[in-house]
Amino acid sequence: MEEKLKKYFLNLYAMALADEYFDTEEQAVLYEIAKEKGITKEELDSVIFNEKIAEPYIPLTFFEKIENLTNISKIILADGKIEQKELDLLKFYILKFGFEKDKINIIADKLLNDVKERKDIKDISSSIKNILQEN
Repeated sequence: MEEKLKKYFLNLYAMALADEYFDTEEQAVLYEIAKEKGITKEELDSVIFNEKIAEPYIPLTFFEKIENLTNISKIILADGKIEQKELDLLKFYILKFGFEKDKINIIADKLLNDVKERKDIKDISSSIKNILQEN
């Protein structure tokens, strides 16, 4: 697995651990995301259980950033509750990915609501672009 993809999954795994529990629901979401990217359960296990979480993966394109943040949001929502540590980590990633500091809360809320409503990535991306264009 390429380094970029390893770091991507380590971001997601870090989110799953943010509340100090790796719930079966969070694990299922993580494996589903891996499957969508052509990664086997064994390959993913090798990365998340053997690699050290160092610097977070910072996506380059807007779409990759939204995809990563959407998947992070799926992990947060997987167990049916949003812990403050998870929300703080989501906001950390939003800031780290280069979004405006004064829009972090709005972006986080929109991501979580859109994922709850099962919107597709194109709709989520469009929603975030609209937020960024607002003054």
